[in-house]
Amino acid sequence: MYCKDCKFYKFYREDDIWDDSNFTKTGRTIKLGECTNEKIRYTDQMENDDELIYYDSEDYSAALYVGELFGCVHFEGK
Repeated sequence: MYCKDCKFYKFYREDDIWDDSNFTKTGRTIKLGECTNEKIRYTDQMENDDELIYYDSEDYSAALYVGELFGCVHFEGK
């Protein structure tokens, strides 16, 4: 029940993983994507107790990315 196997997961890109202590690339990468489930929304008000909301305090846009091996209770297979 990982995001990579869920119908709501949309692959976005593959990123390099950086070592923050010396600002160098580690040689590893991570795949990340976006969740298109309506239970995950960019807003400042929850409507149900089974959703996730996110927003920024300056009213710009915010992105929420998930790793391929993340999963949640709203999983639906492809």
